[in-house]
Amino acid sequence: MQAAHWQFHPEPLNSKLPSPLATD
Repeated sequence: MQAAHWQFHPEPLNSKLPSPLATD
């Protein structure tokens, strides 16, 4: 479910987190 969240803004999350996939 979290995976769908970062799909909306993968760039912004990637800048804050080491990897957007890590939130999954």
